[in-house]
Amino acid sequence: MRRIATALGVDDKLVDCLVLAIELHDFGKDRKGWQRAVQAARDAKRYGLSGPLAKTTSRGTGDLGGYRHEFGSLRDALNPDRHHHRLQELDEPFRELAVHLIAAHHGRARPFIPAIDEDEKDIFGTMLPEIAFEAAQRYVRLQREWGPWGLAWLEALLRAADATVSRQLDNLGPSTAEAAE
Repeated sequence: MRRIATALGVDDKLVDCLVLAIELHDFGKDRKGWQRAVQAARDAKRYGLSGPLAKTTSRGTGDLGGYRHEFGSLRDALNPDRHHHRLQELDEPFRELAVHLIAAHHGRARPFIPAIDEDEKDIFGTMLPEIAFEAAQRYVRLQREWGPWGLAWLEALLRAADATVSRQLDNLGPSTAEAAE
């Protein structure tokens, strides 16, 4: 992300915002249901990995019950016990942008994101609709600030960096992991 944004001449504070957003954008995949749906345990065992996987070799997904990992990532970014402290590193206007980019990194938070998460037993469970509503309001505010094309361009930068890394991981693929065995 840093390399792409810097090559495009993006301001340093905006680069930091984009880098933080890309760092936090996939934590919503650390949910039992998501891991099960993409058969992460199979890949972890096959390649000798541990912990939750953000990328798997599974091309399809099981039933996620409407869950979008982007919403889980948004919740984790806003949660003081998870990653909220990282957002405090950014100046105020860039915090809002980073949060939006985390939620919108696959385009599913334009203008709203479904308020579904499997871990609804905690205190945030009662706040799910409020978090989704705030995401929609944030989208409107950021469109006014960056313009519709400016905001879309920033979202595209994040997706480009994510796709680039995914492609690089795909190219490493099973042959690299099998060679390590």
